[in-house]
Amino acid sequence: MISAKQEIVLAAGTFGSPTLLQRSGVGPKDVLKAADVELDVPGVGRNLQDHAGSLLLYSYTTNTIPNSATVSSNATFATKVQAQYAQNKTGPLTVGYGNSVVFLPLQTFDPNYEYLVKKVIPQNSSIYLPPEYEPTLLHGFEKQKSLLAASYASKKSAILEVFFNGDPTAIPVLQKPLSRGTVHLNSTDPQGFPIIDPKVFSNPIDMDIMVSMFKYVRKWMAAPSQAPLGPFEIVPGNAVVSDADIIAAIRQFSTPSIGHALGTCAMMPLEMGGVVGSDLKVHGISGLSVVDASVMPLAPATHLLTTVYAVAEKVSDCAKLLRGKFILTSDRPLILSRPGRRSSR
Repeated sequence: MISAKQEIVLAAGTFGSPTLLQRSGVGPKDVLKAADVELDVPGVGRNLQDHAGSLLLYSYTTNTIPNSATVSSNATFATKVQAQYAQNKTGPLTVGYGNSVVFLPLQTFDPNYEYLVKKVIPQNSSIYLPPEYEPTLLHGFEKQKSLLAASYASKKSAILEVFFNGDPTAIPVLQKPLSRGTVHLNSTDPQGFPIIDPKVFSNPIDMDIMVSMFKYVRKWMAAPSQAPLGPFEIVPGNAVVSDADIIAAIRQFSTPSIGHALGTCAMMPLEMGGVVGSDLKVHGISGLSVVDASVMPLAPATHLLTTVYAVAEKVSDCAKLLRGKFILTSDRPLILSRPGRRSSR
C-alpha cells in the first residue's frame, strides 16, 4: 500500500489511474458492489476514448529510387545511409514513420458534412453508450456531444489525421469520436489486470466519418500528382467499393488505439460524470490529484504527449501555490493499493 500525509498525485495512465482508484474504493458503485465502497464516483473508468486508425495499403508500381523501402532492399545503400547517420546524424534514417501528418476538418474531406453534423444533436446516443452509463454520465455526454457537433462543423477543428512519409501506406485516424469505452476491475481478480472495452465505432456516426475518411484517402491516392508513381491499392483492394464493403474493411483492418487512450478520470463536474475538478483533485477527496491523459474529457486533435506535459505543469504549479497548506478531511493518511496487496484506504 502507498500512503501520504499531505497529498497523492496519481499518474498511472488512462488504464492504471481508474484501476487504482477503484481498488481503493473510489469509483462506480456497480463496479465496487462487492467491495467496501467509500466514495461513489460514477465516472471512474468511464468515458474511455482513443484515436482509432484504419489502413489503406498501396504499392507504387513506378516508384523513384531511392525510396522509403530502399534501406531494407539494398544492402549497399543501407550501409551508406547508416554511416551518414552515425557520422552526421543526417540522411534518410532521420525520418521516422509518422513524422509527416496532415490534420483536416470534416468539411474538407466529407462533401455531405452538414447532413452528418445535423445527425449528431438529435441522436439518441444512450443506445450506443455503455449500459453502465447512469444519469450523470448521460448528462455529461450530452454536453460533450454539443461540443463535438461544433467541432464537426468548424473549419478550424481537425477530425481526420493521415500519416504520410513517402510510403504509399495510408493510416486515416479519427480524432474526435462519439463512441465511449470503459475500464473496470475484473470481478474475479480485482488485483489483476483491468477489463478494458474500447467500444470503438459503437456509435454509427463514427463509422460514417471513417467511411468518408477512407474515400478521401483514395481520392488523394488517385490525384494527378500521384500518377507518375503508379499507386496500386493492395489493402483492402479496388474491389471494395460499396459503403457496406468499406465498413467491413474498416472493421477488419482497424486498430482501436494508436496509443492515445484518455478520458477515464475526466475533468468535469461530478454531476456530469466527472472525476476531477479544474484543480485536478478527485471530487470528494482532499489531497488526491490525477495527472495524466485520463483527465482529458474529450479527445484533442493531436498526439497527447505535450498535452500531458501541460497537465503535469498545472499540477506542479498548484502544488507550489499550496505547498504546506494541504488539509485532509480525515486524520488518516491517503492510501492507494497496488497489485498483489489488499485494497484499503
